[in-house]
Amino acid sequence: MSGPLVAAVGCAILAGALLPASPARGLDRLGAARAARVAAAAVTAVMDDGLVPSRWSLERAGRWLFRGRAADQHRIALIELADALTAELRAGAAPRDALWRAARDEPRFATVAAAARSPAGDVVSALHGLAILPGGPAAADLATAWAVCEATGGRLAPPVARLAIGWRDEEQVRREVSAQLAGPRATAVLLAGLPPVGLAMGAALGADPIALMRQPSMVLVVAVPGLLLEVAGLLWTARITRRAATW
Repeated sequence: MSGPLVAAVGCAILAGALLPASPARGLDRLGAARAARVAAAAVTAVMDDGLVPSRWSLERAGRWLFRGRAADQHRIALIELADALTAELRAGAAPRDALWRAARDEPRFATVAAAARSPAGDVVSALHGLAILPGGPAAADLATAWAVCEATGGRLAPPVARLAIGWRDEEQVRREVSAQLAGPRATAVLLAGLPPVGLAMGAALGADPIALMRQPSMVLVVAVPGLLLEVAGLLWTARITRRAATW
């Protein structure tokens, strides 16, 4: 597959990676960084006409696309962890034993389970370690509740249960907002996919647009400005959807 065609496909993938799946603040800045990196990789693919930069750009775009899904999975896992911890505590288990049982079956909570298993383990630091991961800031609230209850000797089950309820409500709101914005995002993705469709239609009609796009003058006059305009349109759409989500 030639570099220009791969770059065009990369633009279509960029649409899915750029548009936010949740109304969290700061998505515009994150989307701008993603767009700049993917666009630079696509331009490299166009000008170099090689498979190595093209594959690199597609792989990077794919990783950015699934990053939001990983954050969603992490938030759901934290909710399940809080529910399991509450159940264990209400059943009469000690806090460390309860946390170990709640976290031991989830690989992403391995450090938390290890800290809870050891009498000298630093559970608070392990929970703060989860908070720096995508979708994990809520773990900082659990770490605070753990630290306060450990210092005062208070019951841990009530605050953890309230945290789980709050996280579940936030996740429900996030899903509803995402569902409402699915239409505008799908429209933007469809429009972003029109350039590669146009190239494919031109090739099917025998116009050979790929050969035309390989010319250096066409790269500077058509490909690079087109990529920049594509990125600008996606950023603008992401800004509109974020404002609608936080209205």
